[in-house]
Amino acid sequence: MFSLRIRTQQIYNMRLIICIIIMLSMSSANIYAQFLLTEDFSEYADGSSVQNATEPANPDAGEWVTVNESSGSTDFIVVNEQLSYPGYIYSAKGKTLLFSPVATDVGNAVLCLSRMHLPYPCQPEGGFIDGSNEFYTAFMLNIGETNTSDSQEIFSYYQLSSGVRRGSLFYKLSSDKNSVAFSFQKKLESPSSSWTKYYNKTQTFLFVIKYSHVCLNEKNLGHSEFQLFINPDADKTEEENSSSMINAYGNETGYDTDLRYINFRQSGKTTMKTAGIRVANSFEKVLLGPDNMSGIVHIPKSEPNFYVDGKTLFPINNLNGNLRIYDVSSCLLRAYETHDGKPIKTDLEPGVYILLYQENGDEFIQKILIR
Repeated sequence: MFSLRIRTQQIYNMRLIICIIIMLSMSSANIYAQFLLTEDFSEYADGSSVQNATEPANPDAGEWVTVNESSGSTDFIVVNEQLSYPGYIYSAKGKTLLFSPVATDVGNAVLCLSRMHLPYPCQPEGGFIDGSNEFYTAFMLNIGETNTSDSQEIFSYYQLSSGVRRGSLFYKLSSDKNSVAFSFQKKLESPSSSWTKYYNKTQTFLFVIKYSHVCLNEKNLGHSEFQLFINPDADKTEEENSSSMINAYGNETGYDTDLRYINFRQSGKTTMKTAGIRVANSFEKVLLGPDNMSGIVHIPKSEPNFYVDGKTLFPINNLNGNLRIYDVSSCLLRAYETHDGKPIKTDLEPGVYILLYQENGDEFIQKILIR
């Protein structure tokens, strides 16, 4: 019974590995986990500035980088408070980032979360891979202390080098300043005059902003679209939350650019708090987790072990180990023992397959395409 239990666990572990592989977005040489970025500000000291990039022009030099686009100065301070939203995995977790209005001048500062950026759309050499063309950014926001009479931008996806941004979220207050409405547009060059209904300003909002990029081919950028979910039900699917979704104004027009960063914008007059920032490849994961990894996980690159000619696999080296072939649903299809680099004839139908090769305790993973 004990040996059977061990064998069952081994089978489970192997299937789990393959499931993870399938969930990974892959290129021919590198394998990447589904993108997951999180920020709850728990690692910052109370009252500290979140802008910690040592080289503001180089986002890889720090976790957050500030770009001031006009006169005035703006600071972003971590405070020991927690924002809450029912059902959200980051509700009442960590600390909160406070944006305060500029005292003497109107600023326009962009705060980019640069610790991990989104893969470059449609460009394999920039890390883009199949399955990573949809990004969901979730965050909680409270603007209960804001009193400006001006419309203000608070979030977008951003191209650091050029200042281009897409999927911009704006707010405005009612005449009595007790309520708030939102506007969501794809391009700043095509402003929207459409606003949502008014909400109670004092509540903590949960926003999920979806960025979808449709590639023309692997060497061209393409068409991107944006959707905004306001206060979705975290226990329901994306489709079930359709009543809370707004399409960005201007979604239907224009090819687009490299939007690697998410950013929060202080346009000079906003008092707001944000917390629980998450980016993932699915609606469910961004709201519910899992919460056991952060950033892009890279499996170390290895040389391909096999090349394909027709339906035959040819080992590149004199391999003497075990080869398993899985389909994209993680089902084991074939198992072989390799000897002295001899070719392996398969009768696989055209499609994409995962090779798991094991030798002397080492494992190598490879994606193949049989035409």
